[in-house]
Amino acid sequence: MLGLDASLDTVPYFYTDQFDVSMEYSGFPSLVSGPPTIRGSLEGKEFLAFWQRDGRVVAGMSVNWPRSAKPQKLIKQLISAKTAVSPAALADPDVPLDGLLPEA
Repeated sequence: MLGLDASLDTVPYFYTDQFDVSMEYSGFPSLVSGPPTIRGSLEGKEFLAFWQRDGRVVAGMSVNWPRSAKPQKLIKQLISAKTAVSPAALADPDVPLDGLLPEA
């Protein structure tokens, strides 16, 4: 606005609770293409969903996932990292999400 370089690096976020379903979403819906990678159980209504573009996580949603696990914090970090992540690793509950972040 004043001729200064500026960037907006905030990852969009929203949440809602609908009856027995609690959802949190972070990311850029306009960048999403294709179906999500799922970690957890769709049938059990407890899962994480990750959307990727060119191998990078661009959005993620937690559904009835324990908040103590801080999934949205880690999803936002994966989005901000802008590095490629294997869909198999995203889906594998034995792979910690923070282990998918690049080394600082």
